[in-house]
Amino acid sequence: MVIDLIGAVAGGLGWHFSSTPQPRHWVLFGLFLAAALGYTRLTKVAEGRRRADRLDRKRVEHIDLTSIWFGAAALVLPTTLALVLVVIVRAHRYRIARKPPGIWISTTATIVLAVVGVGAVRDLIDPATWLVDGAARDLATTGKVTAVVVAAGVVYFAAEAIPIGIYRGIRFCGPARSWTLYKTLGSRKDNLLEARTLLIAGVNAAAVVFLPPGLGLVLALGLAVRETRSIARDIAKQAEIEHLRAELAKATARAETDHLTGLYNRRGFEELADAALKVDHAAGHTSVLLMLDIDRFKWWNSEIGHDGGDKVLVAVADVLRKQTRNGDVVGRWGGEEDLVLLPDTTEREGREIANRIRVAVSQLRTQVRMPVGGKIEYLGSAAEQHEDGRKRGDLPKCTVSIGVAVAPAHGMTTTLEQLRQEADRALFVAKDAGRDRVVAYSELVKTPVPIHEPQDHTIVPNDAATLH
Repeated sequence: MVIDLIGAVAGGLGWHFSSTPQPRHWVLFGLFLAAALGYTRLTKVAEGRRRADRLDRKRVEHIDLTSIWFGAAALVLPTTLALVLVVIVRAHRYRIARKPPGIWISTTATIVLAVVGVGAVRDLIDPATWLVDGAARDLATTGKVTAVVVAAGVVYFAAEAIPIGIYRGIRFCGPARSWTLYKTLGSRKDNLLEARTLLIAGVNAAAVVFLPPGLGLVLALGLAVRETRSIARDIAKQAEIEHLRAELAKATARAETDHLTGLYNRRGFEELADAALKVDHAAGHTSVLLMLDIDRFKWWNSEIGHDGGDKVLVAVADVLRKQTRNGDVVGRWGGEEDLVLLPDTTEREGREIANRIRVAVSQLRTQVRMPVGGKIEYLGSAAEQHEDGRKRGDLPKCTVSIGVAVAPAHGMTTTLEQLRQEADRALFVAKDAGRDRVVAYSELVKTPVPIHEPQDHTIVPNDAATLH
């Protein structure tokens, strides 16, 4: 009620002190009305989508994209005609607004307050440029035009934001000590949208001032429709991303894990990674998949037994957990192979993470008990010496080969299975080239590498032959 009363008083004062409309103002009013109603019709679907999104979020807003026209009209027309435009257009948009009548009236009151404020600022700084024939054609007035547009934008924003902010604070924040800028004036994104709307209003007003009115309003209408539809597309895209993120969260909750390593098993990894890929694709981000294989794992199993081999698998899984980030998806694909999906990651960043993993695995000093004799040995101890020169043991360091693939590649959508096949191809090349290295699939596309059956380049004791 207080906001409604303030709006009514402001409207009355603005009407009383407004200059008398001249014939050219009535022509401009007709053009503004036609443009605003045409804009309403052309953007009905986009604006309905935007407001439905706000209702779904149960959020109160002070942003009305028709401010594109109200702000411009408040600068170019006498206040009386600008107020008439507000009443007609707001009544026409009521069906799209999807707001209770009380809130709708209060929102209209803030717009009336804003329009009257803009008219007052214009009349204080430079009424002639905006309201008198001919003066607007003089480019020497550009500085005054800029000053009026900036001041009007500040006044319009404050006139809408402050009353709605107080309403938000009373309704949602409780005691005044719990009020915050976010809860009252809205998010940074909301306020940037408001600033963007008012900037377009200023451009529209300047177009009418410096160009023939008909041409200026046609250009303004095209710009306004384009911007509104762009905003609606952004909102739809963001809604899709949030839906996919919700699906990802559900998949995370039900994903299954590998009983030995604690990583996601194949089923759990596929479900999570597929959801994460869809989120990245919708957001326009790249994803990176790493495929790891423990080098010469058959030799490890034969040398230290299956219990020792399991210890190696667990140690490598621990490295993956430590070297990856929150949100990365890490899974055991089977045997000695692991997969890591890195969402929102470039290929360069993916290679860096892969190399960190490779180095960390090579530095493992995991303790294992030998199957014969029960002697304790440590991975990577074959080249280490005690201070007195005696060797600590004969086990070589554990190494991994890693294939890297990125999606989308070359602007094309990539499924998880396609990505896995590309990473597997790169992994095969890494092992064939000597193991303990990182190879990206993009390298194979740019410079094809001949693939041969992997040869045994064993450097571990007993010269035990192993395969990929």
